[in-house]
This record gives sequence, C-alpha cells and structure tokens, in this order.
Amino acid sequence: HLTVSTISNFCQELFHPDHGNTDTNAVILQHNEPSVQMEIFLHKPEYELFLTYLQGNPLVEKDLKRAEATKANACVVLTNKYVENALSADHKNILTGLSIKKYVNNYSGASKLRLCMQLIKPESKKHFYSSLKQRTEDQLIVVEEIKMNLLAKSCFCPGIITLLGNLIQSAGDQDLD
Repeated sequence: HLTVSTISNFCQELFHPDHGNTDTNAVILQHNEPSVQMEIFLHKPEYELFLTYLQGNPLVEKDLKRAEATKANACVVLTNKYVENALSADHKNILTGLSIKKYVNNYSGASKLRLCMQLIKPESKKHFYSSLKQRTEDQLIVVEEIKMNLLAKSCFCPGIITLLGNLIQSAGDQDLD
C-alpha cells in the first residue's frame, strides 16, 4: 500500500545525503496505475533518475523479473495502517514478502535479499517467523507494537516520543536566517 505522502517520507529518508547513498535506486511495484499526484512526485528532479514505478503484482514472476528483484539488496513491503481487517492485510504482506524472497532465492542462488516488512498486529510476527526454515536478517516493523510501547513509555517519560522521532529522522543542514 503506497500513498504519495508515504513514498515522499520514504524517499526523503532513503535518498538523504546523510546516508551517502549516491548510487541507490528504488523500484515501486504496485497493482494500480500511478495517480496524478504520484506521477508529479515521480518526476521531481531529486528522485526522477533514482525512482521507477512499475504497474504489476509482486506475486507474479514476470513482474518481479521486470523489477529486477534479483539485483535488489532489500525489499520493503508497506501496509495500509487504516485497513478494516488488519490480520488479513498482515497475512497478505507476509505472503508477498515470502514470495519475493523465494523468487530471489530461486534465481540468484543465495538469499541476499533483506526483507523489511511493515505489519499491523503483533501476533503476525509469529506467523512470519514460523514460516521460515532458518532465522534471517529480515526486519519486521509492527505498527501497533511500536505505538503502544511508545504510548506507555511516554507516561513515565514525557517528551520521549518527540526525542525518538528526532533521533530516527535525518535532518541535514538547516537554513538559519
């Protein structure tokens, strides 16, 4: 699931000069055609050369081949945080992520693809890890888990949410007028 604000935040962080990733490229693989707002974003000069949008299905082999998934270092699977059936969305994301990993394994011979997946429900982590034969370096971000933990910690330490938000976001040089 991808909106213009989601991809904007993601690209600001991925392509931020603080990370030194001058040769980083990203491919967006979505079921639907890009909206007008997405088209405008994709043609921004700072992202146009490094960002590619493909209409397709990450569960279809020919679409993963077009996206050159075997050359990827990482795959990010984002979720719709506002979906009605969170467990169903998590299950779909897990299957999508595992399908992409299997495709890369079959065609590159080694599992070098790091999966970064966003899930909604904490219990979905068990489903993901139980479906693996071995432990991986994959990263699962569980929205409800982070939200509830931060909320609980903020009761004991007011301002911790702001502090952590500032720590994990790249800043760069600010114009001081």
